[in-house]
Amino acid sequence: MTETTMESIRAWSVREAGQFLGRAVLVALVVYLVARLPASSVAEVFDSATPYWVVAVFLTVVVLGYVVVRSRWSGWKLVGALTLLYAGLQVVSFVELYLYELETAQVTLSNVGWSLLKAPLTVIAVVAGFGGVRGESSPPSDERLQFGVREWAWKLPLLAGVFLLAMIAGGLVLFSPVAQFVDPQGWANYEILDPPAWVLPFQLIRGALFTAFLLPIVYLFSGGYRETQLTVALAFAWLLSWGMIIPTETIPGRLWIAHFIEVFISMFIFALLLVPVVYRSHSPLVRLTGKERPESIL
Repeated sequence: MTETTMESIRAWSVREAGQFLGRAVLVALVVYLVARLPASSVAEVFDSATPYWVVAVFLTVVVLGYVVVRSRWSGWKLVGALTLLYAGLQVVSFVELYLYELETAQVTLSNVGWSLLKAPLTVIAVVAGFGGVRGESSPPSDERLQFGVREWAWKLPLLAGVFLLAMIAGGLVLFSPVAQFVDPQGWANYEILDPPAWVLPFQLIRGALFTAFLLPIVYLFSGGYRETQLTVALAFAWLLSWGMIIPTETIPGRLWIAHFIEVFISMFIFALLLVPVVYRSHSPLVRLTGKERPESIL
């Protein structure tokens, strides 16, 4: 496939697109059963939440599957990168719920344990289903992530700060007005938690961790700049927000719509901004001297 996003999409024939979606359906059947663990009966696997789970699982498989077919990595190296992202996002989110006292320690440990089991099983199913088990890994043809420690030293804090601003803006600009629109009654009864003192440093740490989880995906993706940027942004935003479409007691009524829109859009914007920061060096010394950049950390 060619370097630009639109050319890459056009390079797919109708047959190839059909084969991709067909594989996605088959893989989604396996992933659905994994996602519903620890269900112990058929009634628990197929319940009132099944339609939401089907949509969430299918789109997750499509997102991960596209990364697999466009990856320059394969085998366990690819499995490890995708598992780090998929499991990492879930574990950090469960810890956040616990810190906000929305879940008990016992429930959090259980959720983290099941995530650490289900995430690699899901990724293995997707990698196997989309033909990413075998193949030779190749370095990128461009200069993504190829800069030294000094540049990383200011880029990681910068991205953590961008993440924090995206979170704050999402809550102020997106959640409140959307919640009032989609569920006025639910919004009237909704209790907004007072932010604890630790929330700002925690969100900065969270932003740094999410950046670290995304770096291997930026590096392994074989597309050009725009395709990498859009794919990473969509994958990150969806993988972090898909759980919000599943009915829970934590988010009553239709307020889940507001939460989903808030998280998806704010995290999409964050990842859009992340890619240009890590895609190439911004060192003034490199630009002035034209010296060769250091090797990538990956």
